[in-house]
Amino acid sequence: MAKYYVESGNFRRIIISDDPFNACVSSLESHIKDCMNEPEQFVSIELEENFVVSEKGFLSCREELTGVFSISIPDEKIYHTDEILDEVDGV
Repeated sequence: MAKYYVESGNFRRIIISDDPFNACVSSLESHIKDCMNEPEQFVSIELEENFVVSEKGFLSCREELTGVFSISIPDEKIYHTDEILDEVDGV
């Protein structure tokens, strides 16, 4: 199990998972569960076309600090949002 930083659009979550793909799925399922359990804490999310998953931190935070968008393969993975949504329970 590893710690993954999952992000897409304004959605960011840190999660422990077996692999990067399941980290994306679990992070969305966790968000949905949180919203159902505490509706007053509901936060609308806007997903982009892809999810970026990293063990190093949020890609967008590094971009803000450096001003450069860079991704390190194989350290970071990119998954199409439709792939993730197809696997999420409750969507």
